[in-house]
Amino acid sequence: MVLGAEGVEKIIELDLTEDEKALLKSSADEVRTTIESMEGAVL
Repeated sequence: MVLGAEGVEKIIELDLTEDEKALLKSSADEVRTTIESMEGAVL
């Protein structure tokens, strides 16, 4: 995704293997879990 001053300018499609898709999903799940655990925390 390409972001500009007006928001999303373009979406870039990636050709990923099934293994790469699984790794990306795992990474996104970990980030989501970390963010959820920090919600309400005072930083």
